[in-house]
Amino acid sequence: MATLLAVALLAGACSDGDDDAAAEQPTTTTTEAVAPDASLAPPAEPGPHAVGRTTLELDDGSRSRPLVADVWYPADADAVGDPSIYQFIPGIEFASESALAEVPVAADGPYPLVIYSHGSGGLRYVASFFTELLASHGFVVASVDHVGNTAVELVAGGDVDRDQIAYDRVLDVEFLIDQMLAASSAGEGLLSGSVDPERIGVSGASGGGNQ
Repeated sequence: MATLLAVALLAGACSDGDDDAAAEQPTTTTTEAVAPDASLAPPAEPGPHAVGRTTLELDDGSRSRPLVADVWYPADADAVGDPSIYQFIPGIEFASESALAEVPVAADGPYPLVIYSHGSGGLRYVASFFTELLASHGFVVASVDHVGNTAVELVAGGDVDRDQIAYDRVLDVEFLIDQMLAASSAGEGLLSGSVDPERIGVSGASGGGNQ
């Protein structure tokens, strides 16, 4: 504001007449603040669905790359099952407070698919608070351990090739999307008919969001 005022005063002092001074006066535009659309805010509370979780053992043969993925999905509100267990290594694990293990997918699908990519030195279920919440609101969410860049390997002190890690992440996500679509289009299986191929998104944290 002080800068604008100084410019205005200078323009007036240097002009040859009142008309020139008026012409050189700066204009002020007032912009009203626009309230954010509440409908676009991320959900803060669980949705109407119960949440199921399954773990997939996958293998991208084109890269000789075995991968482990978790899938969270909407289940019927009255679904009954055992709590799903998140295991870091044998003996270090915890039970989910909302996800149930291997319960059937709710019948009102197919659902949008969201791929979650964990951050550097993370794990596929590190954001289970987020992936479970999305599933409760009617999304199928899948996340894979990015081999070479997980917490287990970080603790073990493995070598890190950052260029290779960045390259592998993108291919891991593409491969996981293909696998989810294949599982959904199969005539049988837990995830059969679960994914809408026209509604796919990708999310991530830190390194997982830089793809």
